[in-house]
Amino acid sequence: MNKMITILILACAVGLLAACSGEEREPTLLDVIAREKAEIRDFLAGQGNITVTPIVYLSKKGQVIDTTYLFNHAPAPASPAPGDFVLYDYSLRRLDGHYIESTDHSITVDTFRYVVRGPLYHRVDTSKHYDYVGNALERIAEGTTGELLVPSILLDKSGMTRHYTLAVHRVIRDLFAHEKALVQDYINTTGATTTYQDGNGDTLVHTIIRVDGTGDRLVQPGDSLTIYRTCFVLRENTPLHEAFPLDTLVMTSYSPTSLELPACGPALARLREGDEAEIIIPYLLAFNNNPGYHPADTKKVLPWIPPYSTLVYAVKVARVREKI
Repeated sequence: MNKMITILILACAVGLLAACSGEEREPTLLDVIAREKAEIRDFLAGQGNITVTPIVYLSKKGQVIDTTYLFNHAPAPASPAPGDFVLYDYSLRRLDGHYIESTDHSITVDTFRYVVRGPLYHRVDTSKHYDYVGNALERIAEGTTGELLVPSILLDKSGMTRHYTLAVHRVIRDLFAHEKALVQDYINTTGATTTYQDGNGDTLVHTIIRVDGTGDRLVQPGDSLTIYRTCFVLRENTPLHEAFPLDTLVMTSYSPTSLELPACGPALARLREGDEAEIIIPYLLAFNNNPGYHPADTKKVLPWIPPYSTLVYAVKVARVREKI
């Protein structure tokens, strides 16, 4: 924060020198901030008679950094407790209405990117000092939406204010119990007659056999293996969302530890050549609180799978050959 104050002082000094010389000058950081504040005031004034909830952010030394503005929202009757999760969707725009990104694929705009298909889970963590979206989510009532303005001084100092539309679906007190219920509901809808469970407690991997193959032995480490697979995210509102489409996994010497998710190993050990199955991976054994990427995206450029996602792999064991 001391560094920021120094920058502002230098910016003022440069501006005064340029004014005295009569020369045109490049906009300083102070100019950018002042212009942005004016744009925010004008934007909020243009919304009509609304209630705005300012959320002030302080430095570690207690100095005001800046303020976010929450509006057009129904206040939550009680804030979620630390450790609770908020299930939500969002869209992000500039103040001029131009979309930047969204989790809502029903928005038919081709000039921005879909981050991942929502809804997403946000974990309430009071130790985070600058969780701008999270702090807003905690103030919006379940089943309603709200809008949030985040000034760039809190982000990248670009002068571009972020305008979020946040849709809060529900508050989840116990994500483990919530996930177990989702998995069980899904299994019940499949009508599966053969289902296996591997693991214990909150980390059960479920294997559902859809079609019995003709192989005479189970998959074993060291086998030459070819598997067709599609990855889905298990969701509350739309049960299965395709995270990435059909691809082929070929391994000349299969090892569970070489899989992008080693938790699939116990499930594959229950399959034979020709079997078609679904493998349900709980979020703790998937990507946990990190986003997931397509296996081909080795540089991890664009997330495909949101944090805390329960995954369902639809697999077909196309070929199994014993190591000679």
